[in-house]
Amino acid sequence: MNVQVDSSLTASFLESGQMLAKAGNAGAVVAGITGALVYSAAVRLLLAGSILCWLFECWFAVRVRIDVSLFRQLAGKSQGEWHRLDELLIDWGFPCSAEDRSVTDRSRRAVALWRSQAVTLAIQLFSLVTAVLLEATGI
Repeated sequence: MNVQVDSSLTASFLESGQMLAKAGNAGAVVAGITGALVYSAAVRLLLAGSILCWLFECWFAVRVRIDVSLFRQLAGKSQGEWHRLDELLIDWGFPCSAEDRSVTDRSRRAVALWRSQAVTLAIQLFSLVTAVLLEATGI
């Protein structure tokens, strides 16, 4: 296992989270504009759900972006440097596992956050498309 390569590849993969965030932002704008123009309670509820999903997606996007930065910064560093990150997080009052985690474990957790972001975006966009289709068909 090459820690530098693993860290760099993880950071590169996670950078796609920026595109997911941009898609979520565009969806939120569409949901907001559509919500101002419709009168159907069902459509408004779906649009509200879409915007609520966007808020969660934004939270995941911030966390993924932080991970990108950390993986880039610590690429090629020793396991001790990664452990120092944990110590700092604990000192700053962030919840952090006290167990000694490998770069592979950290990478898996970061990718899990990315997946959460992607799933939340999918739900957001599904709600938005459903609302637009309901409004377009007049159901």
